[in-house]
Amino acid sequence: MGNFVGGELMVEGEKKDIRYNGIEFNGWKQRHWTLPFKGERYSLVWFTPKGCEGMRGIDIDFDSLSRENQA
Repeated sequence: MGNFVGGELMVEGEKKDIRYNGIEFNGWKQRHWTLPFKGERYSLVWFTPKGCEGMRGIDIDFDSLSRENQA
């Protein structure tokens, strides 16, 4: 989103044009970066914290998860 030129997403060396297109990949395992760009650019990023796979967001007890990770 935004008024920019360039800035494609690279995932494991493969260029992905993400302007107004979503893409799903495993950011924990796949190397990824953005190419240089000019202008103003916005990105929306969603991810699943490790250990929360398969859980619905509304069902997660974040306080409990935080205590478990501190132990």
